[in-house]
Amino acid sequence: MVLTIATKREFIPKFNGNDKAPAAEQIKILHKAATIEIKEKLYPRTFSYGADGHVTGTMSVDRKAMLSAFILDSGLINIGYQLDDQKDHVIKVKSVDDLFSAPTEYDGLIDEIYTYFQGLLNAKVNEKNSE
Repeated sequence: MVLTIATKREFIPKFNGNDKAPAAEQIKILHKAATIEIKEKLYPRTFSYGADGHVTGTMSVDRKAMLSAFILDSGLINIGYQLDDQKDHVIKVKSVDDLFSAPTEYDGLIDEIYTYFQGLLNAKVNEKNSE
């Protein structure tokens, strides 16, 4: 069986009414398709057996690693901000590092993007067999 999979994709967040803005002004996130390699890197399967025989494990959330694994170079479109004491200067967010250096007003955007990518990694493929 051969599956056709788009390798480059676009996500338009709802953050701050972005999805209702004119298309040319919308924040867009250009990203890779989810792969098993990305999933294994971000969700390593680590566990151990406790003294009582129960399986224990750990899980950590690394939003920056998640975004870095998916977002393409130049994949952050129309993200920027101005500081109140520099109103004639727009700081453009061009990379994941820039996004994590931005003011906390962007924390909701980071959460939304993280949740979206998490959903891609955990999505189940519709495996209906037809004969």
